[in-house]
Amino acid sequence: MTTCIDRMPLAEVAQVLETTELNVLMHIKRGLLDGREEEGGWSVSRESLLIFMARNDGHRKVDLCRSACSQAGGCGGSCS
Repeated sequence: MTTCIDRMPLAEVAQVLETTELNVLMHIKRGLLDGREEEGGWSVSRESLLIFMARNDGHRKVDLCRSACSQAGGCGGSCS
């Protein structure tokens, strides 16, 4: 059974990754992080966050925006 200690709230993950909550949700959607919606909020497994950071050589920010996007690297949520 997964405990709350094994999971982090979306806002905390965004802070650790130095990004937005929207970008963390994009990571979840693409399968880069193990996210779960519970009781009206999202959480991410600590293990998946550690694995994600290790796979990116400790880099916290990973650009998921399309390269043609005018806001690439600083997602404002305007991608279609």
